[in-house]
Amino acid sequence: MLLASAPGASAQPTVRAEIDKTSLSTDDTLLLTIIVTGDFQRLSPPTLPAFEGFDVVGTSYSSATSLVNGRRSFEGRYLYQLRPIQLGRLTIDPVEVTIDGQSYRTEPLPVEVLPGSLPTPPPGAEGPFGSPDERELWVEASVDTPTPYVGQALSYTFHFLQTYRLGLQPSYEAPDFRGFLSESPAQRVFTTRIGTRNVRVIELRHVLFPTRPGAIEIGPARFTIPASLGRGPLRFVTDPVALTVRPLPDGAPQGFAGAVGRFSIEVELPDTPPAVGSPSRLLIRVKGEGNIAGLPEPQLPELPAGWQSYAGDQAADQQVDDGRVSGGRVYERFLVPGSAGPVDLGPLRYPYFDPESERYQVAESAPLRFDVAPGLAVDLGTGAEPVSAPPIRAVPADLARPVGLAPWQLLLLSLAPLAVVAIDRAWQRRNRSRRQAEERRAARASTRALDQLERPEARSAPERGATQAIETYLALRLGLAPGGSTRRQLLDGLQAAEVDPSLRARVEAWLASLDGSRFARREALPPAGGANPTARPVNPIAEARALLQTLDAGWPE
Repeated sequence: MLLASAPGASAQPTVRAEIDKTSLSTDDTLLLTIIVTGDFQRLSPPTLPAFEGFDVVGTSYSSATSLVNGRRSFEGRYLYQLRPIQLGRLTIDPVEVTIDGQSYRTEPLPVEVLPGSLPTPPPGAEGPFGSPDERELWVEASVDTPTPYVGQALSYTFHFLQTYRLGLQPSYEAPDFRGFLSESPAQRVFTTRIGTRNVRVIELRHVLFPTRPGAIEIGPARFTIPASLGRGPLRFVTDPVALTVRPLPDGAPQGFAGAVGRFSIEVELPDTPPAVGSPSRLLIRVKGEGNIAGLPEPQLPELPAGWQSYAGDQAADQQVDDGRVSGGRVYERFLVPGSAGPVDLGPLRYPYFDPESERYQVAESAPLRFDVAPGLAVDLGTGAEPVSAPPIRAVPADLARPVGLAPWQLLLLSLAPLAVVAIDRAWQRRNRSRRQAEERRAARASTRALDQLERPEARSAPERGATQAIETYLALRLGLAPGGSTRRQLLDGLQAAEVDPSLRARVEAWLASLDGSRFARREALPPAGGANPTARPVNPIAEARALLQTLDAGWPE
């Protein structure tokens, strides 16, 4: 295996390229893997080279995110299956990845291609793009599900077809996916036969999740080939694609929070029996196909009186393969029993809508059964004998006389006032540094949140954009990792920071209603300002800005 890494310090994100072989025949395929790791805010899909001498016959993407002790860790893997179409010593040119606005490039990777034994495809075989015509360069766009449900995954596929190689790096501008959540596009390049011609195809596939019902038109995608000697740039535009998004049907089971797809749930119980007053750790796993990144958190069954539960860390693992999104999320929860004895909480239930069967389903875990042990206690029995204390001994006379101070001790006593002044000044500097750090944190939080509200993806999905901006602001003000904190941790942090209870309640209600709006639940969304709580927001982005100003003004000093 050959590796190539982008340069950078260990504290920065890392980007590296791997290939599974350095020599192969034209009968074989090569696997190129781009691995991105680190803790960052924005990751753009890799910008691929022309892959001269290769066709891209398959792509997939997977990611893993974990949150441990408030620190977020991310790893993304972009996989490209390459088939050689040229003999000799070839080079896989650098792949460029943009992270938080900074570009990272891998090193070129050499590959040797040897002759194979498989014959070439027979002429005249017709490919999947219709009957032959006289076009030499053209574009197409389509979706695989024209009537999806809200939250159902669908694929938007763009094709650029060419009958000759251009030798230039084109640029692709995706449509404005307003009304959808979108995943990074998967790209592949391959050759097919249309009539008697070999046609090279560049394919980009987006996985989309509709966020609202009704008629939606995906605008045109744009593809540009830069100018070359003797001609200007070539620009191609696809036709718009129309969809009709169906609302989720009535009859949702109790506890349904918007999960669409197909899921299962399981719970890992602690190895040792829980005890009264001591936290017991549960691991809840939700797995399946659907919008893994947007899965609502599972809810625990109703707890007995005196019991408490707390949210812990969480992790996510998501793969995008051939237009299907799968993976799972793991949630850590802590239960603190309030009473001893056997307890049966029943199973965890996770309602979801299955778009294939067009029915609501409820995934269930095994029952949560505990035999709670009594907590540790101290027995202060009434019949205990008193413990006799040893007699008090008098101080010897030679130790009772006054003691004189040595000169060095007198010097230390004379310096004591100066030490008090120095300690006081150090304390003042420390408090001043804390205030300055808090001011910098507040400015950074506001700047980051406002920047998120200005991004194109926030305009295309305003409820999601507003949610992410407010959660980013809260995380930065509380000193937590943005994108790596649970909603409950953020709300508990507001209480620990002594934010006004009415403002905390307003933030919690507004975020919860935004979640409901994102998944097309028929709930009223209270404005951030708190007035007219039954009105639906005209502009969640504008209301998020208003809420940021309210939080800035109401944050305790």
